[in-house]
Amino acid sequence: MAQPVSYTEESDSIKKQFLQSYLLCITGILALYLIYYWSVQLYPFNYLTASYLVLHLLLIIIVYKVKYDYLKSYIMVYVVVLTLLLYPFMVLFWEAGRITPFMWYFLIPFGMTLFYNFKTIISMGIYIVVLICTAFLLVQVIPEEQYISFVDKQLVIINVATVFFALILISLILYYMNKLRFISVSIPVKEVKTTHLESTHLDDSKYSELYDKILDYMENKEPYCDPGFTISQLASELNSNVSYISRTIKIKKNMNFTSFINLYRISKVKKMLENNYHIKYSLKYIYTYSGFKQQTTFNKVFKQIEGVTPSEYIQSMTKEDGTSYRFD
Repeated sequence: MAQPVSYTEESDSIKKQFLQSYLLCITGILALYLIYYWSVQLYPFNYLTASYLVLHLLLIIIVYKVKYDYLKSYIMVYVVVLTLLLYPFMVLFWEAGRITPFMWYFLIPFGMTLFYNFKTIISMGIYIVVLICTAFLLVQVIPEEQYISFVDKQLVIINVATVFFALILISLILYYMNKLRFISVSIPVKEVKTTHLESTHLDDSKYSELYDKILDYMENKEPYCDPGFTISQLASELNSNVSYISRTIKIKKNMNFTSFINLYRISKVKKMLENNYHIKYSLKYIYTYSGFKQQTTFNKVFKQIEGVTPSEYIQSMTKEDGTSYRFD
């Protein structure tokens, strides 16, 4: 019997389909803009658009040939490059008193929701705002003789086309967002209905692979130091979903997510003590730095894991090395 497709596999497949559809759509839009810019000899838009069109034709070939596992590492590179490619258009149209092309900038964070978590999207939004501000300052210093002279009809056509094409891209993004949302609900339900033998076989491969990714992310990124870190954020970072993450931790460690992440937090506290942080810093600094919000929670978790209270642990440690500790 064929194994069911995992959420990650299906999600990656949909994201690659989006990249393919997006590039085809953008290439078509650039081609239409190019035809118009050349027909009215609108310099330098014609040359800029021609170069962007060639670039996206090359990207189409790459996306169709390369696996998504490799592509996803370069999505952010493309996004940043895209913001820079749009920059000349933004400046030149701003000189003409038109801000419609700014719609392309606002579409970027929206499209990124398919690939990145909320924190990354907010960071990109801030970056875009900074770019817009620099464009505003740049326009102020450009000599008037360098401004491009537009005919009113040209601006109307460009504005209408921009709004129309932006709506097409919004529809495309919403379509794929809905597909991802659907599989996040449907796939876990389907897998619950698999036989015990299939489930056991999948545990040995799928869950082991995901668990390795969880361990690698926790050890290298230390997300548990953020008191607000959630299982949803972890799932987003690993291109998985909450159900898989929770199930994997349960299978591999026989505990829930909160207990699992608290293990790392207590381990962080102990490492800080071993590195003599207790000489310079208070207990509150150490446990908040490690991801605990309240001392009562920290004390309870520490006692559950170590079998002694934090103060007892610290006292036994300081007796051995002769150091003092700040309990304030």
